[in-house]
Amino acid sequence: MHSVVKQYDNPIIWKELAAHIESLPAPDHLKLIRGNPERGKVLFAVCSSCHGAQGQGNQSLKAPPLNVQEDWYLMEQLRKYQSGMRGYDARDTEGRLMQSIVRLYSLQDLKDIVAFITRTAPPKNTE
Repeated sequence: MHSVVKQYDNPIIWKELAAHIESLPAPDHLKLIRGNPERGKVLFAVCSSCHGAQGQGNQSLKAPPLNVQEDWYLMEQLRKYQSGMRGYDARDTEGRLMQSIVRLYSLQDLKDIVAFITRTAPPKNTE
């Protein structure tokens, strides 16, 4: 393997490869979670106080963007908060808050919230 990698030991090749990958369009997210996005929008109002109305996140609150994630990943993380696999450490203030909020929702509520988040387009980069 080392000999194969050595032939690509040229920084120009890596820059060209990076430029090519950057030029590719972002793939569409697969929708695996079945939920009601209209109902999810109503339920997401609580979440939006930290994560933003479009799920764009808020760095100052340590609330990550949600609208760029795959639905299955969001659902998995929410279930981990519900089960106590996340947010259990007393030093994790944000995680504890997430855990206490997520535990108020049913499985269908979470599916609806995730359906709303993943159908909300991430904000366009204006740079």
